[in-house]
Amino acid sequence: YDTTPWLPYEGTAFGLQEVAILCKETDIEKAVVKMMRIAQSEEAVNAYLGKIRKASWMYRYAGVVKQLELFFSDPFGPNGGLLKCSSIQPPGISVLRTIPLR
Repeated sequence: YDTTPWLPYEGTAFGLQEVAILCKETDIEKAVVKMMRIAQSEEAVNAYLGKIRKASWMYRYAGVVKQLELFFSDPFGPNGGLLKCSSIQPPGISVLRTIPLR
């Protein structure tokens, strides 16, 4: 996967920058350090997992359909939902890979 990814919800509390740990392949160590910092405190782990749980609905079928309904009812207006139709290249990231969480 080496193209510019389309990342939904960027710039909102549901964007991947907020609910995922993104890094360049060469910066895996930085991602590990960030995860270790989060893991040091049960409170930090619970807060991070809470953000993921809150955002997960937006990435499921029902959430995406709801956002599409909002978008089509008010495409460029204030009630158009959080789904954006633009390609986003996060700063410094050329390749995105996902690691499934279990």
